[in-house]
Parts: sequence; C-alpha cells; structure tokens
Amino acid sequence: IAETWAEWEATASAKLAELREHGLDLRKVDVDVQELGAWCEQRKRSVDAAARSELVADQMRLRAQAG
Repeated sequence: IAETWAEWEATASAKLAELREHGLDLRKVDVDVQELGAWCEQRKRSVDAAARSELVADQMRLRAQAG
C-alpha cells in the first residue's frame, strides 16, 4: 500500500498505462468525496474502494445512457 499520494499516483498511472497497452479504454474519473459519502449513506454502505468503484460505474452508465 502506498504511503503517500505521490506514490499512489505513480503506481496508478503505471497500471493505467499497462492496461491501455492491452487495448483497454480507461479513463480517470474524479470522485466528489461528499457525493460518495451521501451515495454510501443512502445505500447504508461503508465508504471504501468497492463503493467508490460502484459509484463511478453507475455514473458512467448514466452518462452512456444519456448519450
């Protein structure tokens, strides 16, 4: 686990580049912490990586449906 934001960012960027080399279309998505907290509270979920991923997936699905 990265100890600093800079370490995490470097690891995440390297992983994104690696996955893109395999043909995946990946994008960084900013997550509003307050929105995530409210989203989790509505669903009675803990605020964690899985919840963050699900929130982003929901947002991307809605954007795709809106066209």
